[in-house]
Amino acid sequence: MSEQETEERAPLERAALSLLNKSAGTGTIVRIVGAVVDVRFDGQVPAIYNALEVKGRTPMGEVHTVLEVESQLPGSVVRTVAMSSTDGLRRGMRVEDTGSPMMMPVGPETLGRVWNVMGQPVDGKPMPEHVRYYPIHRPAPSFNELTTHAEIFETVEFNFDTIARRLREMAFLNKGLTITLVDKRVSEEELEAEALAEQAEKESAALVDEAEDAK
Repeated sequence: MSEQETEERAPLERAALSLLNKSAGTGTIVRIVGAVVDVRFDGQVPAIYNALEVKGRTPMGEVHTVLEVESQLPGSVVRTVAMSSTDGLRRGMRVEDTGSPMMMPVGPETLGRVWNVMGQPVDGKPMPEHVRYYPIHRPAPSFNELTTHAEIFETVEFNFDTIARRLREMAFLNKGLTITLVDKRVSEEELEAEALAEQAEKESAALVDEAEDAK
């Protein structure tokens, strides 16, 4: 990351990233339950929200899975959630702590694109060049950066299925928490049909008003 991009960060954000960006080295998978993976380290454990990488050859082929640390357990064990399928993972596989959270590309070049939570494009288009990367977990903006008037929030599209899987695993980690996720994506055809129906309803109401006025 360039010095210019580093200077753009708020002091609180730089302090938080400095605290997070410390690698705990290599750990070992000790337990796998669905997308929840427990990893044991020797001594120091990764920080919450750190991204861990699992790479290796398995009977199912090469695997490259990203895990996010969600909680720290006794015995130098961290509980993580896999950002993709855990097929092929097994106990004893080595896990590398990246020392930082998952990063997302930001900037005008990312608008209108579809990304997964690992910052990878999933719309079939190439990765844009000259983009900055921010961690997916960032401190809240300072008070003087807040706005009080309504405005359009322009953002990118994320992979809905990945987010749905992640929320389900969060519900698993926090027993007793129930999360209901509704997909409200609407196709262009549905939007057009809705607009036509609304226009027809307005025209019908106008005709009724004209008939009443004629009486």
